[in-house]
Parts: sequence; C-alpha cells; structure tokens
Amino acid sequence: EVVVVGYGTQKKVNLTGSVSSVKGEELSQRPVANATQSLQGLVPGLTVSNANSGRPGSTSALSLRGQGNLSNTAAPYILVDGVEMDLADVNPNDIESISVLKDAASAAIYGARAAYGVILVTTKKGKEGKMRISYQGTVGWSSPTVMPKMANAYDYALFFNQACANANVVEQYSTEKLQQLHQYMQDPMSLNPWDELEGNNLVGAFENTPKGLGNVDYFDLHYKNTAFKQNHNLSLSGGGKKAQYYISAGLYEEDGILRYADINYKRLNFNANVSSQITDWLNLKVNTKFMNSDNDTPFGDGALSEGFYHSLARFRPTISPIDPNGHFTELTMIPYLQSGTYTNTQKNNLTLTGSFEAQ
Repeated sequence: EVVVVGYGTQKKVNLTGSVSSVKGEELSQRPVANATQSLQGLVPGLTVSNANSGRPGSTSALSLRGQGNLSNTAAPYILVDGVEMDLADVNPNDIESISVLKDAASAAIYGARAAYGVILVTTKKGKEGKMRISYQGTVGWSSPTVMPKMANAYDYALFFNQACANANVVEQYSTEKLQQLHQYMQDPMSLNPWDELEGNNLVGAFENTPKGLGNVDYFDLHYKNTAFKQNHNLSLSGGGKKAQYYISAGLYEEDGILRYADINYKRLNFNANVSSQITDWLNLKVNTKFMNSDNDTPFGDGALSEGFYHSLARFRPTISPIDPNGHFTELTMIPYLQSGTYTNTQKNNLTLTGSFEAQ
C-alpha cells in the first residue's frame, strides 16, 4: 500500500514515521457537512472537536499533538494537492486519499509549520478510458439528541416558592395564583392570561415577575424536531493516452434547528483536474478548485447576542407566549428572530495551480 509522506510516496511497510491514511471511499459515505467532520473516529490520535455542533455549516477543530502554545493555534498544517487550504472547503466526495503525518519527522520536510502535524489531501484524478459519470446524493434530517426537560408552570411555581422559603423571603406565587395556573394548564380558554395587564407595558409588568398565566416550554417552542439537509455530487472522468480529466460539482445545504429563525448554510464546490501529455517527455497538469458558501444566522455582529440560548432556560414558563393581540410576545424573543435581523457570511475561494513535469 502506497502512502503520501511529503513531496513523494512510500510503501507503507517501509515507513519509519507515524503516518495514518484514509481512503476517499470512507469519507464519501459519511453524510457530514465537510471533510473535517468526516475524519472523526478514522485516524488514531486525531482529535476532532466541534464547539458549534448543531449549527448549519459548523466546522471542526483538528488536533494531532495536543496543545503546544499559549495562543491556542496548535492546528495541523493542511495541504490539498500541495496547496495550503482549509479542509472544510474541500468537497469530501472529491478526496482520493488523506495521509496524516503525526510525528515530528514531518518537520524535516515542512519546517516549523509542521510542529503540530501535517494532513496531506490528494484529490481524485482522471484515468484513461471511456467517460465515467458518477452521481452521489444524500438526503437527511438533523435532530437534537438530548434537550433539557423543563418543569411545567405549576411545578415551577411550587419550586419557586420553595426557593423563596429557603431564602427567607416572601413567596411570590399565592395559593390563588397556584390554583389559577393549575386551572390554566387544564383549560387555557377558561382564564384570561393577561388579566393583570391593566394597561401597563407588557414587558415591564411581566418580565421576571409572577404575573400572568401560561404554561410554556421554551425549548419546545424554539426548537424543531428535525431540520432538513441534502448533499449532491456529480463527477465526470476519463480521457485517452494523451490527456485525462476529472471534473466535479457538489452542492451541500443544511437548515438550522431553530423554528423561527432564518438560519441555514449552503456550499457549492467545483473541481477540475486535467493532465495532458504534450510530448514524450513533458506533461502538463492543471488543477482548479472553487468553493462558494453562504451562511445565514440571526446571531453575530449586528444581530442577536449568543445570550439567546442562555435565556431559554431562565424564562418563567408561567407567562403566555401569545400577547393580547394574538402575536408572540417580546419576552419569547421570537419577534427579534422574525424581524429580519441576521448575519450573512459569504465566502469564495478560487485556487488555480499548474505544473510541468519533465522526464
């Protein structure tokens, strides 16, 4: 078995350094957003961590040799067909093989950039023969694995009163209010949840107070059960003795799991590898890669704060999410999600490489 070890290749049985290899077939069968996620569990010693798991288009951080500096930049050096590139920008379906150089011997070839390991990615090339057309598509749904189980309004009020008693302060929910909450849970139409409004500002009067009636689980309110994702790849390859080609295009699209937010990620990939034997001793190779990504999220600079997630577990379930006019209350934060305020991040990456090989 041949393994890429740097600027050349070597038989695996002759290796003296620590090198792991992954075949492209193993990556293409995994329905993930990008190649960084697809490496998880395939390479011994490679740590793949995703702090933003669950968000559309989230990328993973790779670590081979642990934390080695104070600036937290101990990431491996990644080369795709000899060019430094973000592994998340590569279509997993275009990868022929990945070699992971894990020990310090790689620094002899790549210098200081290889202090935390090297990941060498080789993309697919055309082969002599008739044109081969390949299509691969996956359609799926994302779903939260474990969601916090929140107390209902009546139990919450009992727990809150218990906390007040432990702190030697006046209980906030009276016996009458507890009875109303219990009745509201049984029949929401039997009571007016805004009977205590009395012309006051809704947010000021009800935010973090025992006023109002409701029974809402904010995690159930904001999170969908499933979010749609799809991945499509089309490739053409072939050629004669003098020239071979491999051309591919890929589309990946993923929706967010939040019910009322405009949150999604889309990525387009184009790849073309062409090799031509100009003379008996001269060979021309041209490699073109293009990636376009579009990410919409209601969070970030100029949009909502990440405190949104923190607040979901802190809002009182004893207040109705629907205001007297039939709209979502400001307390639910849904009007903010629906207001059109969001961050749009677009990324375009074009790589053109050419080479002459003389024999």
